[in-house]
Amino acid sequence: MAFSKWAVFDSTYPDFDQKLGVEIDRLVFDPHDGQLKIMEDPARIKVCSCGRRFGKSNLGGHEFIPPALLAKKLAPTLKSSGKRMEYWIVGPEYADSEKEFRVFYDKATKLGMEFDKPGTYYSVQTGDMVVSLWDGAFILQAKSESRPTSLVGEALSGVIMAEAAKMKENTWTQLIRPALSDMRGWALFTTTPEGKNWFYRLYINALKESNLGWAGFRMPSWRNIRVFTETGSMIEKGLLPLNTPIPPHEITKDEDVKRLLQLMYDNPQYTSFEIVDSERLQINAEIVQMANDLTIPKFQQEVAADFTDFVGKVFKEYDEETHSRFLPYNPSWETVAAVDYGYRNPNVWLLIQIGPWGEINVIDELYQRDLTPAEFAHEIIRRGLCPDTCTEFYPDPASPEHSATMEGIFLRAGLRCRSRPHTGGELTDRLNLIRLALKDRISDTQENKSQWRSYPVMADKRRPRLMISSRCPNMLYEMGEYRYPEAKDEQVETSVKRFELPLKKDDHTPEALGRFLAGRYHTASTQFGGGARISTARFFNSLGRQSAGMGPEPAGIATRRTSKTRGTWHS
Repeated sequence: MAFSKWAVFDSTYPDFDQKLGVEIDRLVFDPHDGQLKIMEDPARIKVCSCGRRFGKSNLGGHEFIPPALLAKKLAPTLKSSGKRMEYWIVGPEYADSEKEFRVFYDKATKLGMEFDKPGTYYSVQTGDMVVSLWDGAFILQAKSESRPTSLVGEALSGVIMAEAAKMKENTWTQLIRPALSDMRGWALFTTTPEGKNWFYRLYINALKESNLGWAGFRMPSWRNIRVFTETGSMIEKGLLPLNTPIPPHEITKDEDVKRLLQLMYDNPQYTSFEIVDSERLQINAEIVQMANDLTIPKFQQEVAADFTDFVGKVFKEYDEETHSRFLPYNPSWETVAAVDYGYRNPNVWLLIQIGPWGEINVIDELYQRDLTPAEFAHEIIRRGLCPDTCTEFYPDPASPEHSATMEGIFLRAGLRCRSRPHTGGELTDRLNLIRLALKDRISDTQENKSQWRSYPVMADKRRPRLMISSRCPNMLYEMGEYRYPEAKDEQVETSVKRFELPLKKDDHTPEALGRFLAGRYHTASTQFGGGARISTARFFNSLGRQSAGMGPEPAGIATRRTSKTRGTWHS
């Protein structure tokens, strides 16, 4: 049975135009050039990195219109064989998948499709968003990654992964991809990038010619000429006829945007408008305004649909599902603490245990404002967060008087917990240490090979070096929320290039953790020079051992090391 989706899109239906106040014949869908390029590609799996206002939701919602009409023709055959054509829209949350669902629902209504009742539901609040057509021959559901149990066990004809860059990789690889196999279903990824995470790797893979059936697209915002041209904007407002051609001189040029960004980077004293005027660049005024309002990396990501490491989450490697679970206190592991001093800002005390093979477990926290150093120390003792096994803490070196106060109170309480040096250095170095600890997994190194062979595990079950207990809600929150600046009025002016440092917000527990890693794993060459630059090799080689050059342990207190099977992280 011959069936063309373009015959569907090119057909018309009567619609009342609210702007013009008259009934007109509208095309079912008239994609702009960027949308058309994606829709015409025959690839089974399409990976699209799109800028804001590109029209991702409009594109995705309309992709289901032809299959819905095809299902009407195939309904008798499908019913007799006990099959149906089922499609999903999957987003990080229901609000993300609802956008494409709404586009389809509204257009199907205008085209006179009769929804099955019962069977069709539309509630964002409850997550019940289902369209059933032709007595169940066609099903479209909006889904959320936050409910993974609902993403299992279906034979799918197609799926849209909405805002895929914000989702977890295993949602695609373990849940969605297998569900497409039975029906040879298609997949469309539409998202604005979120740094060089798993979606970046998927996109790069989709560009390879050897990867048959895949296609990758980068679509910056200005590809939507309905929005980012003067004529297109007037058409959308109903001020010009729908068939009015877009003058070529109104269309933003890619090479001119690249030129603008380079000149803005080299000449921060000038506005984007001044540069565009001086260089006579062909860029839509709305695009120029966004370039002026946003940081350069933020513009590259949100508008140019490009991949950058300097936007959004500081710790893109962090995933609460992977890096957090209940971690009990283990008396046989070495116990230390990390500290960030505050008053109006919170005081932070992280209780950390170090395992025999380099495991780093943050097992508890104190996160409290309006405490003097003395009050802070007493509160730590009161809550039992400085056990006898805790031999040292790693503080901010800028406040040695606070550390001396803490040591004195601990000593009077019978606790031999001393502050450690060499916790300074560049912030970027400390952040990179945290990233290394988040990314690395316990593996077959020369030091633990025999133990791993005795207790074999699948590769995807290996624990991260760094894990955070569920008893640390503030740290879990800040590890996910710590961010780089997005707007120019948020930027941090430093001697380094602009926008490379994160905002001073939601940074208190990462700051404490970074002090610990810097103090613990600094290089011997910098320990007396005030710096804390860390080599990756030294970091990994020193995990699970006392760092060289740290000096003797406090009198009478030895570093605690005992033989142990793989720890208790998986229990």
